[in-house]
Amino acid sequence: MLSRSRFPLTLWLATRIAIVGIAGLGVFLWPHLYTAQGSVPADLSLVDGLCAWDCRSYAALAAHGYDRALLTNFWPMLPLYARPLVWLHVSPVAAVVVVANLASLVAYVAVYHVFLLVEGEAAARAGLLLFAAYPFAFFFGVGYTEPLMVAAGAGAMWLALR
Repeated sequence: MLSRSRFPLTLWLATRIAIVGIAGLGVFLWPHLYTAQGSVPADLSLVDGLCAWDCRSYAALAAHGYDRALLTNFWPMLPLYARPLVWLHVSPVAAVVVVANLASLVAYVAVYHVFLLVEGEAAARAGLLLFAAYPFAFFFGVGYTEPLMVAAGAGAMWLALR
């Protein structure tokens, strides 16, 4: 199984390096937060470049649960999976990013194996390369729910096809 998953593992690692590099460059070139008053300098870390907008809400859910009515707009799976990391004293922002990236790895492997079962090795490699190069694939490296959705969907198809 591991030898058949080497390509998606390698591609996932390469895309994580690219995404972290781009996010790090962004934080380095623009170390500001966007606020209601405008852009203000802030002490940002690399993980801040991977956790913008809704990711902050998922991190708050992982740390505190649904303590505000406004947060009920957010899907519970990502903070639910991140919460044990928060209990282990991982920052909520980092926990959400880690969980999303692990789900992304599962998604890459599952998508690859769906293609492999349906069309073979060449199609699996080409399909996963296109999947990874899709412009919105950036969201598979940040703290969003898309990797969980694709991992669940592709994982279910993989199991069904087996």
